[in-house]
Amino acid sequence: MQQLGVSVAIKLQCAASGKDACVQLTKTIFDLVILDIDLPDVTGFDIAHWYLKRSNAEHARAPARHHVRSPSTLVALTALELNDAVKVELNQLFSEVLPKPLSIMMLRAVLQRWLPRALMESNRQGEPSAPGTMPSEPPRVVRILQVEDCEIAGMAIEHLFKSVGCWVETVHDGESAMEKLTHSYRGSHTEYDLVLVDVNLPTVSGYALSSWYADMCRQQALRRAPVIAVTAEPDLAACRAFGVDRCLPKPVTIEAVNELMLQWRALHCKG
Repeated sequence: MQQLGVSVAIKLQCAASGKDACVQLTKTIFDLVILDIDLPDVTGFDIAHWYLKRSNAEHARAPARHHVRSPSTLVALTALELNDAVKVELNQLFSEVLPKPLSIMMLRAVLQRWLPRALMESNRQGEPSAPGTMPSEPPRVVRILQVEDCEIAGMAIEHLFKSVGCWVETVHDGESAMEKLTHSYRGSHTEYDLVLVDVNLPTVSGYALSSWYADMCRQQALRRAPVIAVTAEPDLAACRAFGVDRCLPKPVTIEAVNELMLQWRALHCKG
């Protein structure tokens, strides 16, 4: 990958058809999958629908969070003229849409944008271990519940967290979040590691949701997942009053996501 300006070895695997791509996706979790939309046998749309449905089913039936890996990041590639309806569907299925023909500069930007997890893991694997130390295990997937009523903002935030190896489930209102949180417990531990809450939700506000969640956990002696308020106007006093652990300012950036996840792993993944 030297001509792309990426100083890390990347293993490239090609599929000759849509069916071949499905077979490879069944066997391997790739860091990045670039799908041509206009394939002759199985379209990129169909592959993306199938893959995301399959990944969500695996997530739902996983016996423990340690057994779940983040799904591959999907990027669409197309030379077609797209109407608004097709663009909406693409944005729901794919992290990014690239036009054909694909230039070296565009490909380099895509790799840098969507492969931070792969690059970091490759760099770590190239470093020698200290004498007498055991090889470290790969970090487990962090499961996140996102509560965001704006579909576009929710997809953007979801893509950012997925790009650093998180698994994100999104609901669009406080009532749905209450149902998810209520049924997320196995014993005293929740399946979610973090809860991202938009402050300005309809019907049930983000602050009210956080307060309800804290009360439920306290009354039932349950372990509460940290709650992160996602807002354009952070109010630290209000966050503390309603049981919010931290504010994540909008617009959310990859730098802020990286900082948040580094801090979370430092606190919760020791030993």
